[in-house]
Amino acid sequence: MRLVRGATLACLLISLPARADGVRIWECREVEVYLEDAREQAAGRLIAKTVCRVARELAPKFGLRAGEQPVEVLVSGDMRSFSAHTGRTFFTLAVHAQGRIITPPAQRMIEAAMMTEVLTHELVHLMIYRLVGHRCPIWLNEGLAQYFEGREVVKGGPRNEDELEALEAAWRSRQASVVQRRQAYADSLALTARLIELVGEKALLASLSGLAELDDPLDLRIGERSLREVLFGKDGKIERMVEIGQHDDRDVGRARKRRASGVSRLPLKKMLQKAHEKEKKR
Repeated sequence: MRLVRGATLACLLISLPARADGVRIWECREVEVYLEDAREQAAGRLIAKTVCRVARELAPKFGLRAGEQPVEVLVSGDMRSFSAHTGRTFFTLAVHAQGRIITPPAQRMIEAAMMTEVLTHELVHLMIYRLVGHRCPIWLNEGLAQYFEGREVVKGGPRNEDELEALEAAWRSRQASVVQRRQAYADSLALTARLIELVGEKALLASLSGLAELDDPLDLRIGERSLREVLFGKDGKIERMVEIGQHDDRDVGRARKRRASGVSRLPLKKMLQKAHEKEKKR
């Protein structure tokens, strides 16, 4: 999910009335865009072209074939329709839900001047969903989405496993405030960027499919070590810069260049098990 910030809020609060005659747009075989408002075809085609380009760039990184399963994008006719589809407020720019990306009206996306970043963010969520469903911890899911959209990083993030459990709990809490949620975004990105510095982007993405078989994501194997050991070492403390296997120095450079701006705690394994049980009931 991508939230609206600053001056971009104003242009999203005013909505056009949706028309019943929607239209489908295919700019490439990898992407299908459905416009609820057929009058937005010009803007809709720009969204479709952007998703086509980004999907083709991201899919190989995640070990997926871009054309194997088309990316579905629903462009809402107005903000009320967007809220009805997603259950989100008018302050949300886009949502990935069960393998589909849902956006506000096309023109509003363009006016927000963040279209590529927003669509990249949601496409990362979609790629992870196709790889492992809901088995990826939220901190890593959101961290990767921000990393690929190019969000700047600030130093910080969990320093031990207890703090990581608290971060995951904050993501799953419905009572989290806006301030807490923003901090969760920042901490997730900081930890993910640190992880990429340690193992490299390629090695991390290649290992993600292993989450599908794990109850505890910290048991994920990356090279010769578990995710727990990579992040916190065998003694549970923050791991320093140690090379694990082979990685591309350009990945480390990209990670280093990014700089940005009351929670109940349960063991991470138990939280994930509860989430999986809830998903099965659906």
